[in-house]
Amino acid sequence: MPPPGIATLTLTRRHNSDDSGSDRSENWAIRRLIPLVAALALIAPSCPRDYGPGDYDPDATRTFTPGADEDLVYVSANSPKGDSDYVVAMPRGETVARIDGPDRRGWVFASATLAYYPMMRHGPDSTNTIHRIDLRTGSRAQMVTDGRLGLPFFDEGGPGFTALALTADKGGLVVARVISAGPRVWVGRYDAASGSLETERSWPIAAIAANVRLAVAGNDIVVVTSALPESGRVVQEMRFLDSSLRELTALSESDLPPGERCSPALRPFEGGRWATVCSAQEGRYASVLMLDGSYRLSSRVTVKLDVRERVIAWAAQGGSVGMLTDRARHVRVGVDGGLASFWLGQPDGRTVFRIAREIAPAVVAVQFNVIAEGEPIGDIAILDVSTGRVVARAASADTAIDFVGAGDRLYVLVAGVGGSAPRLQRLDRETLAPVGIAATLPQRDEVGVSGLIALATSR
Repeated sequence: MPPPGIATLTLTRRHNSDDSGSDRSENWAIRRLIPLVAALALIAPSCPRDYGPGDYDPDATRTFTPGADEDLVYVSANSPKGDSDYVVAMPRGETVARIDGPDRRGWVFASATLAYYPMMRHGPDSTNTIHRIDLRTGSRAQMVTDGRLGLPFFDEGGPGFTALALTADKGGLVVARVISAGPRVWVGRYDAASGSLETERSWPIAAIAANVRLAVAGNDIVVVTSALPESGRVVQEMRFLDSSLRELTALSESDLPPGERCSPALRPFEGGRWATVCSAQEGRYASVLMLDGSYRLSSRVTVKLDVRERVIAWAAQGGSVGMLTDRARHVRVGVDGGLASFWLGQPDGRTVFRIAREIAPAVVAVQFNVIAEGEPIGDIAILDVSTGRVVARAASADTAIDFVGAGDRLYVLVAGVGGSAPRLQRLDRETLAPVGIAATLPQRDEVGVSGLIALATSR
């Protein structure tokens, strides 16, 4: 069968008395057709729509009905033609839908089955849109459309998308962008059910490129911006807004550790305080910031790292903050500023995490990779970020691309071997043993699976 969208050309040979002349005529015609057919064949594999079901719906207006005992796993893929997400029904492994364009890092979840995501389309008519989706049925609605041009993204491992957050009661959708007009940081609050704009605020920013990130602390909103001005030195600030977007206070560049990027997430800490963590992408320092109940800086603890490592996850528990680094080390900062650390793999940073993904609050799934001679160790594990405790660990011969978890379910996306397609495998949460048979995902040239977004379980 020809690829979708490729016409089938049928050549019929005519017989006459001069067979040699006829053959020459046919060969000439075929030679003329070869470049056309080859060009069409090269174009087709690069189109993302080849990577999904045959009844691809560009507007995602169709819904789907999974089986009673089926999980739905949302898989992200990218291509030169644009990014797409695919919905895979497990355990049968069938791709039941394709959704255009969302960035897998930008999703926020109102419940186990309801999510919002931003989507940007580039070009002369560039637009930013925000969509709401029912993860069990695929029913989707476009909530917000914003055609204003934004500044280029300044991406230091941070978001390259319109930042989203849901208010504590899930009734408000908060959106943050850096708009080129001004330029300025713009924050708006929309009704999460109707998409109508309820209130907005903005402030100027001196930058040629910038990031903005959002988080919710109690009933308030945290906005962190990292800006690259013409001077070339990154400027960072953190602002705190109430649910009506009224500014409560702000931390300026002088309040924040230089060269480190701060998480917008705040965690309750002992004595009615808040804690957050800042770190450099490739540096030797990280910092724990303590804020009082009014979000003013009360103390800062600087942690000197032994090797070039970065913080990939952190959590606060009781009177301490636990940090997990990409070199498989756990660092714990106490309420009195005391430090304790230990290696989860080989000492001196000779182990790295290939992938680390939060699958529940303060719980991450990881894959170890030892930087040493000999065969690499590919163990996978579930870790408690607060304490560094290994909840479960198992040997794995597969290279993990990403994990996703919900409730008692856990799935891993593993890379194919020798050019084969990637596979989706369910794991037992207690033992990390495979459950059932892995599903081989469809594969096309120039369309690469990049990770897992969401999981809607059958119960």
